[in-house]
Amino acid sequence: MDRRADPLVPKPKIDRRVDDGFENTGLSKDRCKSNDHLRNCIKATFVAPGLPPFRSHRFRTMLVVMSNRFIVTTKELKAVSMDCGHWSVCTTIDDYGQIPPQRQGEVLKVRCMRIREAEEIS
Repeated sequence: MDRRADPLVPKPKIDRRVDDGFENTGLSKDRCKSNDHLRNCIKATFVAPGLPPFRSHRFRTMLVVMSNRFIVTTKELKAVSMDCGHWSVCTTIDDYGQIPPQRQGEVLKVRCMRIREAEEIS
């Protein structure tokens, strides 16, 4: 993974104050070492009004499912994979790239149509 890319969930930037205290001054470019804080925030947000806990992986699933409608290039797929915190695009595809059987047929039909169009142009 390109460590220079901005993380989806960055660490807070904590600076020292003049009076020897600390304060949150924004977001750093560093990645969080653990997602525990984020998970706890998400859980508390849903549990407080009496809703069932919402798992953080559901956000990843939503991100990938929504992105799959618009991904055209491998660079776009890599960006989504990085947003999920995956080291490899293969992880993203393996975890979230399942295609239901009825959708698989649609995908293959579109692929065949594109191949035919490319052959006609050549």
